[in-house]
This record gives sequence, structure tokens and C-alpha cells, in this order.
Amino acid sequence: MSKHYFKEEQGFNRPVVWAIFIALFSTAMIPFVIGINQQLIQGEPWGDNPMSDTGLIVSAVLVFLLMIGLVFLFVKTRLIVEVKEDGIRYSYPPLINKKRDLLKSRIDRFELRKYRPVIEYGGWGVKMGSRKWGKAYNVNGNMGMQFYLKDGAKILFGTQRGEAFHRAVQKMMEDRVY
Repeated sequence: MSKHYFKEEQGFNRPVVWAIFIALFSTAMIPFVIGINQQLIQGEPWGDNPMSDTGLIVSAVLVFLLMIGLVFLFVKTRLIVEVKEDGIRYSYPPLINKKRDLLKSRIDRFELRKYRPVIEYGGWGVKMGSRKWGKAYNVNGNMGMQFYLKDGAKILFGTQRGEAFHRAVQKMMEDRVY
């Protein structure tokens, strides 16, 4: 049984994310609410080239389901990172359900660093930055554990518990696996 040094699970739980979802949901649904009210309840065609009542209802339902699906995706999305004696194990369900391993034998060096998610990686999520920055797995914040691999690749894991993550990686790298 391998040693566990650290585990962190993060989700998209920032108020700004929910504000964006509310704005998107409202922007997408308000026109349909207005259209259904005008066309089905008031009996007046909605717009210069109105669609059928059935088309309007089907479109509204499809947009509603799409928005609910996006909200569900963000509620369920998690970054799970574990530091074990043989390396880093991570997953990003529901996008990456299978656990992946970054073996410690591949790690050249590492550092806890402040980063700029939007500038360096184009935001939060599973992101491929420029050659300079490498790949990132993050869900919020601007602190991350940057790993520089022996093959020249770079991987950053966003973290809300930077010091604990850093100490765990140090311990992992110091311990010998027999």
C-alpha cells in the first residue's frame, strides 16, 4: 500500500462563476420568455419573421436544457490531486474520469508559484498554455504547483492549499520507493 502525503479536491464554487452563469442563463432565456408571452399568450407574432409556436417552444426547451447541462457540468467538475509516494495522481471529472499519474521519476524540479490563469493559460479548466507555460489543471485562484519534467514538459496544478501541497511534494521526492 502506497503512502498518501496530500489530497485536495476543488470545484468551481466561486461567486463570480455563478454570477456569469446567471447572466448567461438570463441572456439566453429572457428572449424566449418574451417571445412565448407575446406569441402564445398575447396572440401577436414575435419578431419580423416569427417562427411557429411549436418551433418557439422547442427552441426554448432546447436552450433551457443546454443551460441546465452547462450548470450541471460546472457543478460536477472537480480537480482532484493526490501526492503519493510514487508521484502525483490527478483527475478532472467529469472531463477526465480516469486517474492519471505523474510519476516522481519524471519530475526534474517543482515550485509553488503565483500565476496568471487568463494570461498564461487562457483561463481555468484543463488548459494548454504556450510552450513557455505548458499544461494547467485548475478551477480557481492564482496559486499553483508547477512541475518541470525531465523531458522539458511543464504541468501546473492549481491549488488552494499551496504550502501543504509543496511540503507533500518535497516529502514525496525525498522518500525512496523500495
